[in-house]
Amino acid sequence: MTNSRIEFVGKCPINVFENHRDSKEFSREIAEMKIIQGDDQPFYVMDAGTVISALEEWFKYLPRIHPFYSVNCNDDPVLLRLLASHPDVGFHCITKENLDCVSELVSSNRVLYGNHLWTRKSLKNAAENNIGLLSFESKSDLERIALVYPQASLILNISVNPDCEDARAGIGCPIEDAPEILQHAFDLGVNLCGLSFHVGSGCRDPSLFFTAIRACSELFNYGKSHGLTMEYLNIGGGFFNRNLDEFSDFASFGNICKEINTALNFFFPQERYPGIQIIAQPGRFFASDAFCLSTRIISKRPVDLSIVTNDDFDSGNQAYVYQINEGFYGSFGCRLVSHCEPKCSPLFADADDNYTSKQFYGSIIGPTSDEYDVAQSLCHLRQMFIGEWLIWPQMGAYSRNNRGNLGDMDIPLPTVYYYCDENEWHLIEAMTSDNSLTASKSLNMSIDDDYGSLIDFSDSQSITDESVVSAEDWMARWQFQEPVEIFQ
Repeated sequence: MTNSRIEFVGKCPINVFENHRDSKEFSREIAEMKIIQGDDQPFYVMDAGTVISALEEWFKYLPRIHPFYSVNCNDDPVLLRLLASHPDVGFHCITKENLDCVSELVSSNRVLYGNHLWTRKSLKNAAENNIGLLSFESKSDLERIALVYPQASLILNISVNPDCEDARAGIGCPIEDAPEILQHAFDLGVNLCGLSFHVGSGCRDPSLFFTAIRACSELFNYGKSHGLTMEYLNIGGGFFNRNLDEFSDFASFGNICKEINTALNFFFPQERYPGIQIIAQPGRFFASDAFCLSTRIISKRPVDLSIVTNDDFDSGNQAYVYQINEGFYGSFGCRLVSHCEPKCSPLFADADDNYTSKQFYGSIIGPTSDEYDVAQSLCHLRQMFIGEWLIWPQMGAYSRNNRGNLGDMDIPLPTVYYYCDENEWHLIEAMTSDNSLTASKSLNMSIDDDYGSLIDFSDSQSITDESVVSAEDWMARWQFQEPVEIFQ
């Protein structure tokens, strides 16, 4: 184990290494120590430096736009604190729980509260928290807000891409209905001060942003001509394409930024709109790449490939179904979100991990017998064995808040192990100089039990020490188990 020291972000310990390392390397070290201790539970590794670099990248390419991070994507406390430490970052909340997560981190003027169906209760909650910005999308919502929370500043959601495969892109009023709502807001005497749109996740055509921003500029002029103070433009979310593979047909983040900046400079030039606040609602842009998940194979079954692919053409070929200790009703609930298909690889290297070795197709399922409990429907790996670990990169988006779907099943959340290198920690310290965001290691400090560090393994001996465990005990941990019957 490479030497490191422990610092704290809030109550969460973070492992600070002298030199940079990647998440896979750190995950291997955690897994090795878990094996020694007989701990088979899945775990996350969070690279705090990735969040810092994402912030730098955002403001480099989108200097006019303040990101309001979508808390529903991942409410991890370290992630939220790192983002909150930047004065130009706000938070987009859609639930009371989201508000509770950020209420101690930022002032209410850095919060945008959105709800697809405003109720009196949710509006009273917004008023009690003194939330300044609310988004809405219908005339009935506008009237309800005017009655319960008339002093709120409002942003109208408009639908600009209703045919998008991401259902969230269709949320909002049709553009043709927007002028009537703007007029009604003035008649009610409420402060409708901005517009919002969302082109959808997985953007293939960056020109959608240009078209949407042009439509907003026309509505801005209409609203101003009817007595409204239009000062907010929210360009929504969907910014997750930081690291595209070469075969992806999604637009790159750079190309999207070029289209956005061109449109803003043309339709909302700074000399004509000196007081405009341009914001966005990124989620996975900041969360996805920062987290890796590691899971362990708990069962394995050989099957015919045609069963996996549901194609008789593949009949006669060997395939495997692997069962792991985390599933759809936990971290892999993220598969419900558009363009979120987790892909794994072996955590530990093997001689067969090369393109000339024999690879097998298969499926990876979760620990329940439910037909929907699938982590990866089709994988292509060397033959894996029970007890081996798989690593799942880019698992920070919509994966951490799904445990409620497990009902009464008492299954703990996977522990998160945070890390960074010395240079990154100096940046974090500079950003989070407020003592409420960081704290030095203290013997009497309460540590959050849901988050782990290398001090959790401080009583362990090195895995190279043969006295730690006998060969029989070691092999017992890797013994083959009876495969589950998932195909009847």
